[in-house]
Amino acid sequence: MRENRTTKLIEYLILSNNTWIPAKQIAGHLGVSTRQVRKYITTINNTSDDFNLILSGKEGYKIADQHYDDYCKALTTQKNFSPQQRQDYIIQKLIASPKGYDIFTISEELYVSVPTIERDLKSIRSFLISHNLTLLRNGDILLLEGEEKDKRSMMSHLLSSKEYNSFVLQDKVQLLSYHYHLWEFRNNIHQILTDNKVFTNDYSLNDIALHLIIMIDRIRSDCMLDTPIDIKELETSDIYLATRNIVTFIENEYEIAVNDAEFYQLFLIVANNSITVDAGKINQENLEEYIDKRFLTITETILENIAKTYYLNPFDQSFRVKMALHLWALYRRISNDKFAKNPLTKQVKSTYPLIYDIAVYFAQELEHTFNTDINEDEIAYLAFHIGSYFENNAKSEKRLCCMFVYMEYHNTHQITMERVQQIFEDKIHIQYALPLSRYKPLEEEVDLIISTVDLDFPYSSVIISPFITEKELSKLRIAIDRELQNKRKKALISYLESFVDEELFYAHANFSSATQAIKDMGADLYRLGYVEEGFIDDVLQREKTSSTVFGNVAVPHALSSKAKKGFISFAICNPPLRWNENDVHIIVMLGISNDSRKQFADIFDYLVDVIAESEYVEQLVALTLYDEFIDKLIEFIHQKLVVS
Repeated sequence: MRENRTTKLIEYLILSNNTWIPAKQIAGHLGVSTRQVRKYITTINNTSDDFNLILSGKEGYKIADQHYDDYCKALTTQKNFSPQQRQDYIIQKLIASPKGYDIFTISEELYVSVPTIERDLKSIRSFLISHNLTLLRNGDILLLEGEEKDKRSMMSHLLSSKEYNSFVLQDKVQLLSYHYHLWEFRNNIHQILTDNKVFTNDYSLNDIALHLIIMIDRIRSDCMLDTPIDIKELETSDIYLATRNIVTFIENEYEIAVNDAEFYQLFLIVANNSITVDAGKINQENLEEYIDKRFLTITETILENIAKTYYLNPFDQSFRVKMALHLWALYRRISNDKFAKNPLTKQVKSTYPLIYDIAVYFAQELEHTFNTDINEDEIAYLAFHIGSYFENNAKSEKRLCCMFVYMEYHNTHQITMERVQQIFEDKIHIQYALPLSRYKPLEEEVDLIISTVDLDFPYSSVIISPFITEKELSKLRIAIDRELQNKRKKALISYLESFVDEELFYAHANFSSATQAIKDMGADLYRLGYVEEGFIDDVLQREKTSSTVFGNVAVPHALSSKAKKGFISFAICNPPLRWNENDVHIIVMLGISNDSRKQFADIFDYLVDVIAESEYVEQLVALTLYDEFIDKLIEFIHQKLVVS
């Protein structure tokens, strides 16, 4: 590795006793050109976004002494870059350098040897291929080769995966050549859209802002789209004026010129991430004024199938309209091959597996209808809508069934009973209210008895006074929470035990691949009469749509009704099985029959919650006896119940 000239440059300036040193003098000392000196100084000052170590002036350069300690700390961080951080850094330099970048300069900047950089380049080449880009090397010069649109697509992919923070883009974005105040920029774009009666949500606004920032940055770096485009046909669109006003704003703000090719791409981004009517004003009566009726028809058909398949309550009219609007917007994105990005996809997929699975079902129906593929980001947006259904339609069966027993006297019990029901309405349902004279033990089965009479009840009970006190309310709250835990535990354990069987337990699984695992486990299920023909193909199709791996556990399953009865099949992989990009230690194959879907829905989230925790998985993998494995799994589910 060459002597690090950036270090030599800093040492030279330090020894100059805080005097200005001309670029030509520094160049002579280092044996390089003045242009290379400026590059070194830029690299040094880019070590931190908070300060510049080297000051520049008419007389040359000098060290900012007050920042030297901070620079050393920042440099230590850079020296300890992981391979992935180095690769990100190299990609950043290649994007920002249309004429190429010297490999020795990169090795100096990252404080590693050239052979180390060359090893990083192998990984970078594989990544670039997925974006239709190529890494060329001409002597010591590395060059990123490919279409400008593909370079921007890669930048968008990297920025959206690394720089999104929930709703807000970070202000310090590494892949860009210039700095932007993204929050302020985003607000300006939102105001322009609003002024033009174009409506968008926070996620879509991020997509528009991200596209614009990349576009501005590339134009400022003299890297422009140049495909001939006639934009006159766009002038009749409601989106055209909003796009034109955005272009006027960025041309004035950043002193750039936007050509027709750039305008057209921006127009598509705005059109695919917005609507020209306030969604809050749309209902079933006026929906056809804004979108084609077929989108509502398609939506209603799919939602009816989902409700039947997953035993859900019917979706209400308001939800169907919202989903139809989303489907219409999704169809426009599909038509223009401009899918939305979702910063919460991984979180939604891992945290809400059942909701995500229903969204996958919806997506597969759309894929058949529109003959297209729908990516995981769009599936996550579908999950947002499905999740709202669950949030707003909590099932009453998750509450305790209670009996209220009282001493009858001029309906004085009514006030207390109504107060209890109101305070705990999300946790209990008073199914029976009986005076002592009509109460008969064991006649009605309930979860909890609340009584103003102190008796020896056959079920869990709480005794309160006719006019309940705050202390008694606290006692009742504790009892309700305890019984809710017990009820959930009993139900989940019962469901789990009804699904598992020792015949479906593989203590020493040895599959050659994920596909082979699905085929072998599926073949046994077919032989044992658990599934119908076609089950394996459905599982493979579900896996193709979106991987079912959670951490180091795979949960392959089908969305169709090819299971004759519900089951859960476990396979322990020791050593782990490579499943796409993950090492899988446990395979949990699921089958859902029509009469087991309701129970499956109750247990699925808790099951995934358990097997997604590495500590639990480590203990489960070590168990090779079926009974021990199931007992330990039930123990872990109970722990999750207590925590939740």
